[in-house]
Amino acid sequence: MSINVWPTDREPYHGDVVQGRLGNCFLIASLQALASCQPSLLKSIISSSSFICFFYRQGERIEVPIVLQSLTDEYQYCRSTVMNVQWPYI
Repeated sequence: MSINVWPTDREPYHGDVVQGRLGNCFLIASLQALASCQPSLLKSIISSSSFICFFYRQGERIEVPIVLQSLTDEYQYCRSTVMNVQWPYI
């Protein structure tokens, strides 16, 4: 079973991610908006080869390594609605 960052048959969209147990709807709504309106921008900040997010501070590129680690069996921040698609977690 392979794990993909992005859906293999389409662009990411707002229905890929739903809120978990935390009250972080502002973050989830922002991710959903990016996925719906500018999926290429969303894809440009997450590397699919190694789990790294790219951000910019005052024009300087900052790379943030991501470690996917399950703390519990419950989804805390969010969950993906598509099996084996990881972008919502990253």
